[in-house]
Amino acid sequence: MDTLLQHISEETSVSKKATDAIVADIRSIVAECGRYDPVYRVDCLAQGLKEVSRRMPAGQYLGARMIISKAAGKLSSLARANADSAQPKLDSPSGTNPRLKGKKRYTAIKKEALAKVMKEAQAIIQEAETQLLRSAENSAKRQAHYQQIATAISSTKVLLRS
Repeated sequence: MDTLLQHISEETSVSKKATDAIVADIRSIVAECGRYDPVYRVDCLAQGLKEVSRRMPAGQYLGARMIISKAAGKLSSLARANADSAQPKLDSPSGTNPRLKGKKRYTAIKKEALAKVMKEAQAIIQEAETQLLRSAENSAKRQAHYQQIATAISSTKVLLRS
């Protein structure tokens, strides 16, 4: 019984190791998506953040996981709504992102809508950053970890300045 309670406690608490892994995953998305033409970046960011949210532990990270997943969904919807069907899909080269393995296929945004889409995507990222910072206010233990994740999420805005 004690080992079960200890396991549940470990599973639900924040840790430097888990937070560092989340931050590293987000940074790897910035590095990967930054290699691509800006028309593919919103979809790349959406898919990358979706993968990060799937990989995040539950417990104390559940709030952050939900915020990142929601932002990824909004980015994905934005990319789909402004997709350029005349442009080919971009297949990520093998090994492009060693942290988030697997080939991905990205959809281009219409060039004429790109500036507007990038601005909307920045607002989505800003909202996620704000939500991350606010959601940890009631827990001193979580606050530092969520701040690190929020900073990493904020760093994705560099991709959205075309």
